[in-house]
Amino acid sequence: MKIFKIISCFVIAILVMNSCKKKNEVDYSSTKAPEISLILDEIKPDLNKADNIPLVCVIFSEAGLKSVKMKIVRQNVESDFKEVTSFYDVNQYSVKELPLWDENMSFFKIIATDRADRTVEKLIPISVIKYMAPPEITFEKPEIVIDENTGTIVIPRTKFSVKGASKLTKVEVNLYGKAGIISVPLSPAFAQGLTYDFDQEILYKDGDNALQVSATDEYGKIKIETLPIRYIAVPAPVITATGTTTLNPIIANSGTSRTLTFNVTSATGINSIRVYKVEKSVVTEIPAPVSKTYNAEKNVDFSAELPAFAATNNGIRIVAFDQLGRSTQVDIKTIIDLNYSASQRIGSQFYSKDADPAYPGIYNFFSVKDLKTYNLSQFYANKTNIDLYFYFFGGAVRIYTPITNRPGEAWSSDPANNVPLLETWTGRNNTKIKKYVPGSYSFNFDDVTSTDLKTPAIQNYLNTASTATDFAGLVAGESIFFQTSALSTAPSKIGMMKIESFTVDPTNNTKGFYIVSFKVIQ
Repeated sequence: MKIFKIISCFVIAILVMNSCKKKNEVDYSSTKAPEISLILDEIKPDLNKADNIPLVCVIFSEAGLKSVKMKIVRQNVESDFKEVTSFYDVNQYSVKELPLWDENMSFFKIIATDRADRTVEKLIPISVIKYMAPPEITFEKPEIVIDENTGTIVIPRTKFSVKGASKLTKVEVNLYGKAGIISVPLSPAFAQGLTYDFDQEILYKDGDNALQVSATDEYGKIKIETLPIRYIAVPAPVITATGTTTLNPIIANSGTSRTLTFNVTSATGINSIRVYKVEKSVVTEIPAPVSKTYNAEKNVDFSAELPAFAATNNGIRIVAFDQLGRSTQVDIKTIIDLNYSASQRIGSQFYSKDADPAYPGIYNFFSVKDLKTYNLSQFYANKTNIDLYFYFFGGAVRIYTPITNRPGEAWSSDPANNVPLLETWTGRNNTKIKKYVPGSYSFNFDDVTSTDLKTPAIQNYLNTASTATDFAGLVAGESIFFQTSALSTAPSKIGMMKIESFTVDPTNNTKGFYIVSFKVIQ
């Protein structure tokens, strides 16, 4: 009986334990296996792009996810990529992965296992767009060589080809040289495609050193290649004045002539030396025998007897041409029937009596007849010889006619030499002054001729009343017309004056110097 009770208790315990175990187990029989939902059925990563679309899918599990494994298949060989066993939401997991793509990848494998140990797999095909090399640029020649020592300039055609593994979208050509960077038009015209062939005659010159070609494909990959240019130049002809010839302006009377002599050398030989007369912007060749041709001589002593000068002449131009067609030019100004003084120093009123020791004989009173300055005592002794005087008004320019008074100013009298105040003097010249207005005339100071200054228009202009703008506030580079009075030692002379520059002492705005140039009808 006791044994029966023991066996009964043991059986009851086993039944109770089995009952508890069944209560703790979850019944997944009514749930579906995991589902893998793809965003894209195939992944096409492009190795030519920096950014690719990631692999995206969503895994649903009614029973709850136990694990998600990801593998990459390369040439039928699987390798582990990632495994996830912890989930924020066991019923749903989003896959968003961006592997380091390579050409050997063929599939991305996803294995989802739920809590019922049911496993679902999905193979996502991978079609990798292989890396494409940048464009290739090939020049026909390793360099462009132009050697002037041969006596002729032979410039080879420039040819290159461009090939792209993908579509070419742009080709650019730039020429580098002394002139900077110059864009070269494409010939033939560029059209997008896999190839482009350039064939053009580029007129290279001395100083050009490289042709740079850049090609861009549809992925933005750029290839740059450079074609060296070696331009071996010889010097252009050299013109050297000889004998009494100089490059200084020729000051002469109309109807007279000059003989000019030069030595001309050329490494490639001289083709011709041509002489031209210049009248404003009109340049006219003076024919043989003044202009001459040569048979490739490398050293020539050239002599040109010029025809008689005319009042309208502005200059003479000598041009030497070598066998390569290059030239060297020399210009000599001609100033005909005009008295000329270039870059003359004139003092302000501070130097009315005493000159600066550094510039002896430089004062502020100017004589058109002598084209020089005088001091106050000399002016007083010969009043009709002074036609202009130079002044600084608070550091600003003033060009005065001699009858202009500056009452009571100390510079205008010299009691030690018995010279009274300027305002008390009689017999001073009344020089007419009018400002030259650029654009109003067909000439400027540099190319004005005696013919220009003798026109009625200039005389009529000088006959109009002067205003402050005619003589005050002028700046460097500006010019004035003037006409001396009938009583001047240079009576009724019309001329032009140009202010080249002026300087004012920073400690005394009445002290300083002008640098001026004059042209006056003879």
